[in-house]
Amino acid sequence: MSKSKSAGASLELRGITKTYGRAAAVRDLDLKIEAGEFVTLLGASGSGKTTSLMMLAGFVEPTSGHVLIGGETVTGLAPAQRNLGVVFQNYALFPHLTVAQNLAFPLQMRHLGKKQIAEKVAQLLETVQLADKGQRYPRELSGGQQQRVALARALIFDPRALLLDEPLGALDKNLRERMQHEIKALHTSLGTTMVLVTHDQEEALTLSDRIAVMHDGAIAQIGSPADLYERPLTRWVAEFVGQSNLLDGVVESVATGRAVLRLADGIALEGASAPSLRPGERASALLRPERIVLTKRGEHVAGEGAKLDAVVVDSLYLGHTVKYTVALADGQLLAVQLPNTGAVSMPVSGDGVTLHTNAESAWLMPTAALPKEQAA
Repeated sequence: MSKSKSAGASLELRGITKTYGRAAAVRDLDLKIEAGEFVTLLGASGSGKTTSLMMLAGFVEPTSGHVLIGGETVTGLAPAQRNLGVVFQNYALFPHLTVAQNLAFPLQMRHLGKKQIAEKVAQLLETVQLADKGQRYPRELSGGQQQRVALARALIFDPRALLLDEPLGALDKNLRERMQHEIKALHTSLGTTMVLVTHDQEEALTLSDRIAVMHDGAIAQIGSPADLYERPLTRWVAEFVGQSNLLDGVVESVATGRAVLRLADGIALEGASAPSLRPGERASALLRPERIVLTKRGEHVAGEGAKLDAVVVDSLYLGHTVKYTVALADGQLLAVQLPNTGAVSMPVSGDGVTLHTNAESAWLMPTAALPKEQAA
């Protein structure tokens, strides 16, 4: 089913600040979420992501700034008046009510007729694949089933947007991955505006149209999953999103979106570059572990590119991939991830190896640890 373009409303935080005493949980934040978009607020504990979501929902009152839904200011409205669905990590289901009664509750509060309620409950149970569980109690369901009930209850009254606060945090890895696919499928089929709060990078990359990486109450960078993973604006974002190898040096030249970085040992790395890079500036080259080709020392690899000699420190067999930790001559440790091809002779600890990179595998950016705030 294609995504509806009119199922959700736009959401906006405009110049939002929230302080507790002298401490600022969120600082002058601007964020615009388009109707039908799936945006994730990604950050560590204390970054301001949950506070931002709760200000959207109306559970936290901003110290200054405005909250808009569908282009209209709702800053002073109570949560119930905003018509937003909210899903929490702990599900918040009524234990004494059946699944069907849990779903019916928001509609009863809106004084819908019994027939209409029964139809909506049946429809949403079908949507979340729990059509046969309506008469069960929450305690009789698995964690994943309870989370689907919580999603259905948040969607049943056709909210203007769905806000998800770490909804999968209590689930095990396999169930969490299944629920990610189900949430993605729901978003695709319903077209509801969705805002997710999580600290899980993989979850953010999997689900989102855009991700806002938050740090210290501000947005460090916002963009598509590919933007953040392939083209982080700063070293800090590169280290936070995904596993990263960072090599420091001085920019030697910049031309047509590419730059050459001269490392301390004299090796030159070429790669695509952030727009702010200038010759003579210090910069960092981002090399994702899966973008590095590793061979035993002396083996030939076709193609141009920089070559870095290293020694294998450790290897981790993961079935479909093998992860290596290697040490450069100066002692810096890098991570390399190779697909498991079934080769009989794989490098082992102590082996001399060569790392191969090319212009497509490196991304060059300023060395600054933290960015200036990037507004939405």
